[in-house]
Amino acid sequence: MISQIQWSGLTWNVKSGTSGPGPNHWSADSSNVWVDDMGNLHLKITKIGENWFCAEIYSQQSFGYGEYTFQIASNVGKLDKNIVLGLFTYKSDAEEIDIEFSRWGKSENKCGWYTVQPDPYDSENQKSFDLHLEGDFSTHKFIWNPAEIIFQSYHGHYPFLPENEYLINNWKYTGAKNPLAADEKVQINLWLFQGKTPSDLKEAEVIITSFTYR
Repeated sequence: MISQIQWSGLTWNVKSGTSGPGPNHWSADSSNVWVDDMGNLHLKITKIGENWFCAEIYSQQSFGYGEYTFQIASNVGKLDKNIVLGLFTYKSDAEEIDIEFSRWGKSENKCGWYTVQPDPYDSENQKSFDLHLEGDFSTHKFIWNPAEIIFQSYHGHYPFLPENEYLINNWKYTGAKNPLAADEKVQINLWLFQGKTPSDLKEAEVIITSFTYR
């Protein structure tokens, strides 16, 4: 079992035990969370006996306002309908900025979600979108300041959107739920919606090449 990993130049804690979201079983085993020789982060949902185990890391450092960028090397549009990939900042259930990929148990749902917590969710604080990825590589970011949160997703791995034709979706949030910057952590998790078994009964893995903050 591991309690920490080094990735993208940062120290991250690895979650274990049984808790939400889900609730789920969380594994800190190196078969669920690891960094490969290329420096890529791997998160994997595995089955051990009758139980499914999910994966999460969270930063030791708090960053505050700024630009948070995640580069993914897996086609997250093909995740099973019961699986969720979350890229987010978290202080509490009422102070959270989310980029998530999931169909929330329904095959007909769109798979991309920008959300500013807490619920209830409506068009003011949540936007859903399709990915239509042409390959495995995509970049997702949000730029957070006291007045607004700007979300962007685009094809490929670029620090900045190269041309509008690469853009998958974007959204600006200017509402009252914008959290204050104070002790939030960056979290990345791969988990099962409502603790449900994957509908295809298969283990799942996502590769994330980098996280950067500016």
